[in-house]
Amino acid sequence: MAGTRQILADFPLSNVIIEEFLPSDDITCGFLQLGEEVMLLPTAYIVKSAAGKTNILSRKERLRPWDEEDKMQPYITDKGILDQLKTHIPAIAAALNIQSITRIDGRLDKNGTLRFFDVNGLPALCFPEAVMVKQCFTCFPEYSQVEVFEGLIHTLVHHALLQYGVEAPEAIQRRNLFTMESSLVIKEEAVGAACSKEVLSSNENDEHRKLYAAFKSHFEPAVSEVARKAIREY
Repeated sequence: MAGTRQILADFPLSNVIIEEFLPSDDITCGFLQLGEEVMLLPTAYIVKSAAGKTNILSRKERLRPWDEEDKMQPYITDKGILDQLKTHIPAIAAALNIQSITRIDGRLDKNGTLRFFDVNGLPALCFPEAVMVKQCFTCFPEYSQVEVFEGLIHTLVHHALLQYGVEAPEAIQRRNLFTMESSLVIKEEAVGAACSKEVLSSNENDEHRKLYAAFKSHFEPAVSEVARKAIREY
């Protein structure tokens, strides 16, 4: 406490945020929404050489590539943690009016209670190193990385189209993370509500549908190309 007071005294006009140290590895949970259903991707963010019980991960550790030996992102199996994620993650997203995608980070306090400190409103999606992308790989182990990444992109596009009352191409409806098999993800009904198909007036929706019909034959290849382009660049 004395050290905290000294920091505030030394930097009285700064935007310093002082947080209690939480002695655990980072817990990072991805959140995806498709219509009225949400999906949680519960993983831990572990760097063994900078164990969370005594360290805060620096930018240096975070920019290192995943190696599955020292730096890894395993699936969470602890029921107590999973139950807390199921209770809090959808509620946090709903309270902040986040739809489609976010990633929420936290740590356990000394009593085993999850304390959340970082809500990523628009997580990076660069293939294959981004934390959210890595989460998807972890939670869909039966598929190739390319299949999972394409499923992620399809999920985001599908939800965006639903918000405007526009029908998604068959391939996107057929192949997204919500149609892919995994026993590791958590699926729930969206808190408080629904994908708004009434975002636009009926006339505006009609105009969007007409516009969409004009380029529908080109839309599906373009979406898949997003995934392929990212993979090629990698």
